[in-house]
Amino acid sequence: MEFFKKDTYYLGSIVGIILPVIVYGLVYLIDMMYFNSFGKHMVAHMHYLYLLSVVGNILAFRYFYINAKKYKAGAGILLVTLIVVVLYFINFY
Repeated sequence: MEFFKKDTYYLGSIVGIILPVIVYGLVYLIDMMYFNSFGKHMVAHMHYLYLLSVVGNILAFRYFYINAKKYKAGAGILLVTLIVVVLYFINFY
């Protein structure tokens, strides 16, 4: 558990990869519950949920960079977030 106390780019990269997957799963479940209740999706296109899942990284970036003073981990999260957003626009636009 000493790994999570260090300020490394690897920690930020791991958080930056895992957190959007968790947020996507939660948002997808909420969207499916909404669809089952009201008969329509919350978003116009399902691929918008991919972009919405990056919001978790923004909150984690702020925590690591401002509150925890772990600048390398924050940079790792930011790098992964930028890569995810660029890949999203390459794939869908």
